[in-house]
Amino acid sequence: MGKNEPTVGGKPKTQKIPNELKLQAASARKKGTSITPQIDENEFGDNSSLSRDWRTVATILGIVVAQKREICWALALARLLQAVYNVNLEDKKSYLEFMHEDLLQHIKPKEVTSKVASLELKNIKKAVAHIRVEGLLTVSSTAGSHKAGGSGHHEKWDFSIEENATAEFIREKLDFSLVAISFHVADNEFQAIGKGIYQVRILKAEDGKKVSSHMVLVVGYGYTKDDHKLFFLIQNSWGKHWGVNGYGRIFIDQNSGSTVIYP
Repeated sequence: MGKNEPTVGGKPKTQKIPNELKLQAASARKKGTSITPQIDENEFGDNSSLSRDWRTVATILGIVVAQKREICWALALARLLQAVYNVNLEDKKSYLEFMHEDLLQHIKPKEVTSKVASLELKNIKKAVAHIRVEGLLTVSSTAGSHKAGGSGHHEKWDFSIEENATAEFIREKLDFSLVAISFHVADNEFQAIGKGIYQVRILKAEDGKKVSSHMVLVVGYGYTKDDHKLFFLIQNSWGKHWGVNGYGRIFIDQNSGSTVIYP
């Protein structure tokens, strides 16, 4: 890291956060979107109901893709920036797409010694600081893709981070915007989620179980039919074969160990 780059988890020493970025973030939280969700209440086959579904703004979100698991954080943060930037633009020709490869070019998450492959909090803070100070490179719809790490047009955003976020906290944020979330996954269990609901929890690597940390976009929330339990709708990056066309559901309880990034 150079002298002028942000320290891990902190503010850059030689640059100040632009006030306009803070104003944009505050405006996004207050304004939300005027789009009314069109909800399929039987999508997962159990008649659960969705109260908020940001997939109705498909153009701002981007299509489900299949990427290497190691770069889930970069894709989720790039998609989050894309969503909050585009959501209130009336002219779709002004929509921007952001390169997750640009984050990979600049941010090299440090390996951890724990048996759980982890997206350490300091790595998340480092990526968020980069978006705040340097911004992410945009993909030009007319001139083709810029090279990751290049000097093309960059957009910045001042995202916030909430550690050990509660379900109620996440639900409140989702009323105004999508959020990104990082949490532990038991790989085999999460891979086989199908139409079920994955219980987010702190995991330890034991009994030969493969455990890792994963980051996804949270694109909505709803309630189960029988016990009216709050769940969250997520967009994964493991392709359309995962879950239901690339989307799944999770439960968040107290002390889930999850980290949320929001505008």
